[in-house]
Amino acid sequence: MITQEELKEVLAYNPDTGEWVWVKMLSANAPIMSHAGRVSRGGRIQIRIYGKNYYAARLAFLYMTGEWPAEYVDHINGDPTDDRWENLREASKSQNSMNAKGWGSSGIKGVYRRTDNSWLYAVTVQGVGHKGYCSTFEEAAAAVQELRTQLHGEYARN
Repeated sequence: MITQEELKEVLAYNPDTGEWVWVKMLSANAPIMSHAGRVSRGGRIQIRIYGKNYYAARLAFLYMTGEWPAEYVDHINGDPTDDRWENLREASKSQNSMNAKGWGSSGIKGVYRRTDNSWLYAVTVQGVGHKGYCSTFEEAAAAVQELRTQLHGEYARN
């Protein structure tokens, strides 16, 4: 793993924009002062240094604090390409999952239509499910938002 000192020898990070530029030429594809990084298949910015790929958000944490994050670096606004320092925070796997974007046909994370046309809302915290049922989509959306805020706190994504 690269150290903060080694990182600062090859790259400069702008914490206000989240952008990286090369300050040392490591290859013909990375001239000095050129933009560093590319969007990976998973949608996050990735930078290759000395033959090893690193996620830019993790590099930002190292660059700013001098230490690697213990587990994950969470993008507060949910945009995995927004590596501004104010948008990054250290998180556990569970906290990072809490802030993940939703999925499903209802358009609301954790809200599902049942076969009897009622609505299920569900939130999971550390493997423990919390759920309820509502007769309308609007009631289920409000209930899941309240439950997620209560259980996930600052990591809640509604």
